[in-house]
Amino acid sequence: MISFDGGDGYKSYIILLKALNIPFIGLRDLRWGPPKSQHPEVYRALGCELEEFLEKAGLSPLMEKAKHEVGTSKPRVAKYVGEHITPEQIPQFFHELICDLVKLCTIRIPGYHL
Repeated sequence: MISFDGGDGYKSYIILLKALNIPFIGLRDLRWGPPKSQHPEVYRALGCELEEFLEKAGLSPLMEKAKHEVGTSKPRVAKYVGEHITPEQIPQFFHELICDLVKLCTIRIPGYHL
């Protein structure tokens, strides 16, 4: 998982990962665009801003508490929510993403030995 803070900063990472034959899953809040949307096993998107996604998942009360406790900075709110969310509150989308990431970790890459 690599943070590239939005925009198109991901392109060079994807080129490198593909060149090294390293499996990956790309995650964005908004859509990837037509070419990448043809590969849902690799490119995932929430379909909206993270805050909207979390609100739709019923986490508005936790997000409001976070804003009261740490301010409105997106990174601070995200950290607070991540530290205070219960396993039952985690949206199914993230459970599926984690399962797929675990599967990626079990793939054997030619030339690499763990």
